[in-house]
Order: sequence, then structure tokens, then C-alpha cells
Amino acid sequence: MGASRTNVDRKELLSLLADLISINSINPAYGTNAPGEGKIGEYVADYYRRHKIPFEKQEVLPGRFNVVGKIAGRDSKRCLIFDAHLDTVSVDGMTIDPFAPEIRDSRMFGRGSCDTKAGMAGMMMALKQVSQNETAPPTDVWLTTTIDEEYSFQGIQHLVAQGIRANGAVIAEPTQLDTIISHKGCLRWKITTHGRSAHSAKPQLGINAISKMMKLIQAIETRILPRYATTSHPLLGTPTLNIGMVNGGIQVNLVPEYCEIQIDRRTLPGEDPANILADFQQVVDEMTRQDSEFRAVIETPFLEDSCLETSPSATIVEVTEAVCREVIGRSRLQGVPYATNASKLSRIGIPSLVIGPGNIDQAHTAVEFVNIDQVVQAAEIYLGIMLGFK
Repeated sequence: MGASRTNVDRKELLSLLADLISINSINPAYGTNAPGEGKIGEYVADYYRRHKIPFEKQEVLPGRFNVVGKIAGRDSKRCLIFDAHLDTVSVDGMTIDPFAPEIRDSRMFGRGSCDTKAGMAGMMMALKQVSQNETAPPTDVWLTTTIDEEYSFQGIQHLVAQGIRANGAVIAEPTQLDTIISHKGCLRWKITTHGRSAHSAKPQLGINAISKMMKLIQAIETRILPRYATTSHPLLGTPTLNIGMVNGGIQVNLVPEYCEIQIDRRTLPGEDPANILADFQQVVDEMTRQDSEFRAVIETPFLEDSCLETSPSATIVEVTEAVCREVIGRSRLQGVPYATNASKLSRIGIPSLVIGPGNIDQAHTAVEFVNIDQVVQAAEIYLGIMLGFK
């Protein structure tokens, strides 16, 4: 491993990262001026062309495509996947130029620098290095750069639907080079309360759906939330719930006839979404019995994302731990509360983990940055895994 570490060119790697940051790849779900992943996808494809790396483009949505680089290994029956997402969140509220990468204080700044273009750059550099080795890697190595991770995971879901198969997967996200073998899932849905409209001068003639929703939210906080503290996972802690959006009414002088909330529920391995929703239905049913004017509808979830739970004894985990000990002198197996592409691959039987440079606390922020030493170390780790996974 020591010899291969010297082959990661720091200057070239940081130049590649700067190029990636300078490309606006905001997910179209986050604004009308969000161009999506088309331009950055073309950059990745051109990178592969320049370095004679075989690749394919997979259009998932109009103008938005995955790019999959492929290196043949000595054992063509085995495959190792590396994955990094192409999209970023919006730049609203940023206090630095989001697309003018700059290095200051051993950090590179810009939108996507942390989440997750640094990991992508490291994987691209490692793949290039493997492609130039005289000896092929032990297994086939694929680098899947995928769309839409920041919104609804359609890029990785496309690969799953196409029947992708592998013996292990490494997903780039900012983990400070800790190895993530477990993360929470996510369930998102809407609840709507229905009332009756009336002129605000005679509110007694109507039924205020916002007032009814206020009572429902209070019931959720007093009857459901306390139960979550009684369930815990050794790496992930307890489930969490957030009511992130409220919408109701038409104008100030009308009694509102509807109110809608959107709920984000982070799940633990083993939790059943049907049981989670049943808890809410039970509260709604109780309130309906107690109040003849209360009416609420729980809608079908618009997002249901599974958890990640990979065994510490999985080959991909053991190889990653060994490489981390060589490159950075430590290996830590951790869990995180956020969702990643890893769970989609894990769900179809591919042992998966998450590791990458940067701190998740800097992702999506007004001043996003990544530690450049970690970027170099990540590239060395990815290279070591590519060469060491058998």
C-alpha cells in the first residue's frame, strides 16, 4: 500500500476538485435556476475519455444521466462499486462565491466541496491510477457517478432497476474518513386536516383546519414522540421526527378549510413503516372520536428510504479498515443519522459502506468547505481498496 499512496498526485487531485466545484450541478428540485447534473456529467465523461477509461452514460431523466466508469479486473466474476453523487443542494444563503473554488487555511471552499465532490474527485483519481497500472485490479471496478441523491435518489435507483450486481460497494459522503456501516432510513409523508370555510367576521360558522392541526401536532408531541426515547440502536441512537413544513389557508379573512403538514421520520433498522404510520392513525382516530368536527387524512408516504446495516465482518469492511489503518493510522466503524445511496445497494444484497473526506456539519452550509489533507487521504484510501479487495 505504501507504494501506491505516493501515486496520488496532490496538485492534480486538487485541480480536479476545483473543476468539479466550479460546475453548477444544483439539483433541479431546488430552484428554477438549478441546471441539474448534465454539465458535470459531461465533464466526468470527458475525464474518462482523456484517460482512456471505458464508460457508459445512462440517461435517467431528460438531460440528467449517470456516468459509469469501468475497469476490468483479473476476476471478471467479481465486481467492486464506488459511488459518488453528481448533484448538490441550492446555493441560496451562501456567503461565499459557490462556484469559485478557493484554498484558504488548508481548506477548499465552494458548493459541493464537502458534499460530495471531494469524494468524487478522490474516486476519479483512484480509478485513473488503477487504469494506468500494469497489473489489473483483483476484481472489476466500477465508479458510478449518479444523479439526484440530494432529492429522491433516482440515479442509484436506476442502477438498481437495471440489475446492478457487485460484491461490495463504497459510497462517498463526508464522514471525516470514518467508516460508516449503519445509517438511518427515512419516511416522509403528509397529513391534512379538513375544516369548513367561512368569512372571518363570523368564524363560528366555519371549522378552522389550522386550529385542528395545532391540536394534532400537540398530540403527536405528547403521545408519539416520548415513545421514541425507549428504542435505541448501538450506532444510531433513537428514532427522530421533524414536522418540517406547514401550509394552510387561502387568505387572512377566511376561516381555513385545510391545513397540511409534512413529516420527516428517521427510522432504525428493523422498524416497519406500516407500524410507524399506524401510530399516527391511532392518534387521528382517537381525536376523531373525541371531536365530531375533527377530520384528518394521513397520505401515502412520498418517500420511503431504507436503513443501512452492514456486518463488520463483511469483506469490504475488513479491507477498508486495513487500508485506513495504513493511510491514516486508524479505523473507526460508525453510524450516522442521514440517508445515503448505500442503503439502496445494501437492500439488493451488496455489502456497502460510506467513507469520504469532510465533515457533514459543513455540508449544505453558507460557507461549505473540505479539509484538503482529507481529500488526498480519501483518494489514497479509495485506491487501496480498489487494489486490495479480492
